[in-house]
Amino acid sequence: MNWKNYATLLICFTIVLTPLFALELHSLILVVFTMFVGYQVWQTIRLYRMFSIVDKHCDPVRFLEKFKSSPMIFPNMYRAISLSLAGRYQDSYELVIATEPHKRRDFGFKVAYHVLLMSYYLDKNDMENATVEYKNLIKLRRRSFLPQLNMSIDLSVAEYHYKLNVTDDTTKYFLAQVRYLYSIYVKKLSLRHKLAFKYYEADLLEKLGDIKGALSLYGKIAEVGNTLHFAEISRKKLLELKTETGQTYE
Repeated sequence: MNWKNYATLLICFTIVLTPLFALELHSLILVVFTMFVGYQVWQTIRLYRMFSIVDKHCDPVRFLEKFKSSPMIFPNMYRAISLSLAGRYQDSYELVIATEPHKRRDFGFKVAYHVLLMSYYLDKNDMENATVEYKNLIKLRRRSFLPQLNMSIDLSVAEYHYKLNVTDDTTKYFLAQVRYLYSIYVKKLSLRHKLAFKYYEADLLEKLGDIKGALSLYGKIAEVGNTLHFAEISRKKLLELKTETGQTYE
């Protein structure tokens, strides 16, 4: 929230509260508290609606352009997620670390915090720190009851186990896990999450030599993935695999 928003809020409070000075102190405090809570709820709803730019339209770059940095903690976590989805992993990591003192405020916040760190460490092949995040996610999974949070944890944990020992057999097993998790969570997934599962599947199929299957999935991701980083990678894969194998996406 920038200075214009703060100024608008202050003016509104002044207009509304001016006739309330005749109230007793405890009544005035209650009115102010109610208005503050209402404003926070409105901001949260507004943020969720804005994040549909990422979840439904797969456009983290546009979200980052529309929603600049904020002194509020939750918006910054949404920015961190969007930065990661846009391929700006280092920026995402630095923003996540900056929110560390506040990670105990909300369960969903904690899950996002540790999933983002796990993703960053696995991308860097930093298995020592990834193991720390694995233990944190296992603890959170025992307390989690929301499908979307369960999905994020389960996929991160499965990827961690896969990265510990990458072989043809573990690749096949991870592929089976990805497909199974997709099947049980698909009704709860946004388009962005569905494409993420399909990207995992395409990448694993390519590793196993199923170029035709990988191309089919890369092509679908490239078509609707907009500015998601793995959609950009999928577009490059289509060109690379065409050059290397002569096969094309149909």
